[in-house]
Amino acid sequence: MLVVVLTGCSAALTSLTPEQAAGLKEAQRVADEVTKAYGVPRVRVYATSNMRPTTVGAYSYRYDWIFVRPDMLTGDRFWLVLGHELGHAT
Repeated sequence: MLVVVLTGCSAALTSLTPEQAAGLKEAQRVADEVTKAYGVPRVRVYATSNMRPTTVGAYSYRYDWIFVRPDMLTGDRFWLVLGHELGHAT
């Protein structure tokens, strides 16, 4: 069921500010570079608010998806969250 929902959506599963949208684009660019460098399958980065309040990011092994809370797409913790989630993929 989740696959059907996500394949018809953009990478933002929630509303984003212009800064967050730019962060999401940067996160996907970095994810593409990292997975290519490691020779592992490409991951898709999605922005979603549909996570537990204490969760800032998540990785789906089954589908190679990274989910990031929109407020983590900007600011000091952007690289920390993205790097952590990419670590699961590599």
